Amino acid sequence: MSNSKPLTVLVSPNVAEAEKTAKEAVSQRKTLLVIGNCWVHYLGRARSKLEPGERILIIKEDGSLLVHRSVGYEPVNWQPPGCIFHVQAKDNTLEIRAVRQKPRESVKVFFDKIQIVSALSLVDSGEFPSAY
Repeated sequence: MSNSKPLTVLVSPNVAEAEKTAKEAVSQRKTLLVIGNCWVHYLGRARSKLEPGERILIIKEDGSLLVHRSVGYEPVNWQPPGCIFHVQAKDNTLEIRAVRQKPRESVKVFFDKIQIVSALSLVDSGEFPSAY
């Protein structure tokens, strides 16, 4: 029997609290939301760095990762389903790393100010009809 809560929401957590919730979420394959000031390093088929800004990180239950700005519907960084996640707190910064094996690439998202961390299990069995 799992003792995990269906919903966890931390408002203005410190890095240690955010690390604990993020580690639990990825290990239990929950949806994880982190909102705060972050920057992103991508290494793979190319190399890029996204400068700091307030953003929304979403890690979905299928192992996909999305980093969104406050406007627009497309993520500024993303990784497809099947990533392996590593979460650590270091030097008062939360680091969440998504690693993809094929092709070999990784996205590291660093948060130094965290507004919200939320871990949740979503239930979605709704059909999407192709026609009315």
